[in-house]
Amino acid sequence: MLKLDLKRVRDALYKSSEGVVSLEKEKMQMETAMKERREEIRIHVEMLRQQMKAADVEKHTINTDLHERLSRIEKLKKRSAPRALYHASYLAI
Repeated sequence: MLKLDLKRVRDALYKSSEGVVSLEKEKMQMETAMKERREEIRIHVEMLRQQMKAADVEKHTINTDLHERLSRIEKLKKRSAPRALYHASYLAI
């Protein structure tokens, strides 16, 4: 009878130790998956930073081009304004 109790306790111990081993394996798999996911996120964030930097450079280039064109337009307006007055006064003569 004592041997029967001992066997039953031993079986229960083995089952619980198998459960612990199974949980430890699952924990290791989860930790590995989390580590891989963190690395994927880190790479993605770095890629987004590079895209933002490229977009900022492009924005700066476009703004510079825009201001240059606006400046040229103003210069052309200033040049043509006296000519228009000259032509108007010439026609009035």
